[in-house]
Amino acid sequence: MTEEEKTTEATEEVEDVKEETKSTETNTNPMIEEAKKAAGELNKANEERKKLLDREEKLLAEKALGGKSVLNTEEEKQEETDREYAEKVISGGLNE
Repeated sequence: MTEEEKTTEATEEVEDVKEETKSTETNTNPMIEEAKKAAGELNKANEERKKLLDREEKLLAEKALGGKSVLNTEEEKQEETDREYAEKVISGGLNE
């Protein structure tokens, strides 16, 4: 084999390797891009979940410290029954 033939053969091998590399890169890029997109979406979802958990934690702390539910702040008025009213009148406690 002459030097010229060896050079031509080596050049052809290099071209073949370049084409194989290009096809591999082309096939890998969409997968990598899809993985990056999915990772970004997961990060967004994790941030949103963290915000919601912080909010829930604050509400639970308010409820525990206040002893009441945040939504139910009105006190229930206890109505007097007829019997209780009669007993109060008989005992003279109506004027108090």
